[in-house]
Amino acid sequence: MQYDRLEMIHIYNFRNDLSPPDESPRTKVRMLSDGELRDKKWDNKSGWLWKQGGHRNNRGWKKRWFVFAEDMFTYYTSDKHNAESLSCIALSNFKEVNIAQTEKDNSRQKYPFELITKHRTYLLAAETSEDRTLWCNILMLAITQYKGSIQDDLLGGTMNNPDLAGPLKKQGNSRLRDWKTRYCAVKDGTFCYYESYQAYCIATPINSIYCGTLKAQICDRARFKFEVIVPNRIYYFLAQSEAEMMSWIEALTKAVGAALTDLKSSGSTAKELIQRIYEEPSNAFCADCKAPDPKWASINLGVVVCIKCSGSHRILGVHISKVRSLELDVKAWTDDMVSVFHKIGNRRANEYFEETLDPSYPRPTPESDMKTREPFIEEKYTRGTWSGAIFAPVEQLNEQLMQVVQTDELDKTLALLMSGADVKYIDKSEDASR
Repeated sequence: MQYDRLEMIHIYNFRNDLSPPDESPRTKVRMLSDGELRDKKWDNKSGWLWKQGGHRNNRGWKKRWFVFAEDMFTYYTSDKHNAESLSCIALSNFKEVNIAQTEKDNSRQKYPFELITKHRTYLLAAETSEDRTLWCNILMLAITQYKGSIQDDLLGGTMNNPDLAGPLKKQGNSRLRDWKTRYCAVKDGTFCYYESYQAYCIATPINSIYCGTLKAQICDRARFKFEVIVPNRIYYFLAQSEAEMMSWIEALTKAVGAALTDLKSSGSTAKELIQRIYEEPSNAFCADCKAPDPKWASINLGVVVCIKCSGSHRILGVHISKVRSLELDVKAWTDDMVSVFHKIGNRRANEYFEETLDPSYPRPTPESDMKTREPFIEEKYTRGTWSGAIFAPVEQLNEQLMQVVQTDELDKTLALLMSGADVKYIDKSEDASR
């Protein structure tokens, strides 16, 4: 049974007079009206924010990398996504967003705001008033447009009644590499681990792992140690007995099968999608290492990549590359998305991203390890080292973008966007004449 989130929550009206007293009228936060909230779709976003530590927001400010995507608000110590997430806040737990008063000691947290959830309030702060406005709008849009599930109010949320759950020791990623007890749960095609059982009850995992590309195997039988391998990292766990270790490996292996159920039941659909993508011949080889028959794609960069390179793309972060599977995410592919991969595709994308790349430069091959792939892919997409960037004032780039988007020249559109053109640009002269 589905219910409309709008029927359950009060849409808080943000008021400009809640802005800190040291802000001028020009920098007061303007929130979208109720009509604008309903008319727009919320966007994914990532970026640095300050976060007050502790459940009572009294342990000091620390800078964290936040990613809001796919109904999860996740934060990390680093903007590299091979770093372990510190926590995942489910959209189903969101209640409202408030502007917070500026504290007297405002040396770091310049523009604070609160995210209020069912179980606690998170005190965050942006570096600029504009960035705070954007974050608040996006989070509030998500709340107003979210349609919940009856599972939202159950113990564990979507992970209620798991296939297997219980405490395991997990090796940390700090320099100490110490072991801490985490409550773990696996259900259908998802594996989550939590700080505690209480965190499980309120559906706030440290990490949520999709099992479609997961592999679980014994690491040290004598110590009851096993590893969970995903494309961009390896997690290590300790059980209390060999029987418990084998139970987890079996449950995780079954979870892989559950994650692939949609693929097996609609294999012809996946096969058809791959054939459509490969209609552009360059898409039949990985854009980065040239491996044949790639089954993954970056939907915002317009390139098709192999599973090994897809791990390096995930490390870049969703603000750079949004990775989707041609086999596992069939339902997410629209005709418009397929059309983009026909009109851009690996050939045209590489003409832009590798325009000045010396042919003798060592690039990854299908046999290369992650240490070889990661630097190349970061240079190519994050730094744009070899790209055909268009150097011009932003206003000029925006005006060119306004003209190009009215044509089918997607390669030029890509070049302008990657060079800094604003996709939300509005021609002020036309706007003023309306």
